[in-house]
Amino acid sequence: MTVLSGIPAVDGQNPLDNDEIAQSRDIVNQWAEGTQRVVNHCMVLPNYNTGAQLDGMQRVKEAHGVSAWKCYTPWGPGNGNTGWWLDSDVGLQFIERGRQLGVKLLCCHKGLPLPGFDNNYGDPKDIGKVAKMFPDVGFIVYHSAYEFGNGDEHQPFARTGTTAYAGVNSLCNALLDNGLAPNGNVYGELGTTWYNVMNDVTAAAHVLGKLLKYVGENNIVWGTDSIWYGSPQPVIERFLAFEITPEFQQMYGYPALTPAIKAKILGLNAARAYGIDVKAVRCGIQASQLARQKLELDGEFGERRWALQQPMLRTRRDFLQHIGLHKALGRPG
Repeated sequence: MTVLSGIPAVDGQNPLDNDEIAQSRDIVNQWAEGTQRVVNHCMVLPNYNTGAQLDGMQRVKEAHGVSAWKCYTPWGPGNGNTGWWLDSDVGLQFIERGRQLGVKLLCCHKGLPLPGFDNNYGDPKDIGKVAKMFPDVGFIVYHSAYEFGNGDEHQPFARTGTTAYAGVNSLCNALLDNGLAPNGNVYGELGTTWYNVMNDVTAAAHVLGKLLKYVGENNIVWGTDSIWYGSPQPVIERFLAFEITPEFQQMYGYPALTPAIKAKILGLNAARAYGIDVKAVRCGIQASQLARQKLELDGEFGERRWALQQPMLRTRRDFLQHIGLHKALGRPG
């Protein structure tokens, strides 16, 4: 299964609006013989035409159904309008409307500075505040507030007493500042984050170790942002192979990354957050014609045929053709 989300943009400039997100969900699920393969977000931009955005939440819920709300606090519509906070007036109106509509799962982009964003609003300090104010709402922090190379991914957690914008540390501090225990109503999502640290064992251990210790093993949810990076299978393979060493466990109090915890992170935690009956959905998928065709292909070509990208040159003939082409173009072999 997968989650189909969106990106923030003013009217008429979004490549996939909320109606199209829901319609895409329905198309994929229909292709899969009615089995549930995709759940959808509804993008909400409370700092842009606030009334219309709040009304749009109700319209999307009634017209299509929605599994969670998605927002970007560092985004602004321009003309001097920048980011916003979840505990501001518009943020609280947004959360309250979601609660009134009975969809109590909110996904928020934090960290991961992007061009055009006011990245001061990428600080998750407001997450801790609203999670304490609304214990019946689940808050999924996209990217777990990770930043590109700010240094905290190579260091153990540092308690600062304030949630100064500093990557994954700032999310841990936001929880502690508001007395929020692990495995509560705040989740850390790994899209792009794991992709960026998975080839650096020290960074990977610190990022996952902090999240396991302070966010909780039941509240880390998988993400790949595969629309940007291609097939997620290599990223999944790297995660399955990774372990937090006994030395790091002893030095920093990180828990072991066991197979049971990996299973939670790779899907069971998100299924709980989205209210998905794992057993029922899995049984439906396994009984579908699409799944049966996949099993047939697994038997013929191997179940790991998509595990990694195949090299361009796989045979002696491929190699000789490659050399010949380069020589014809006057290039070194």
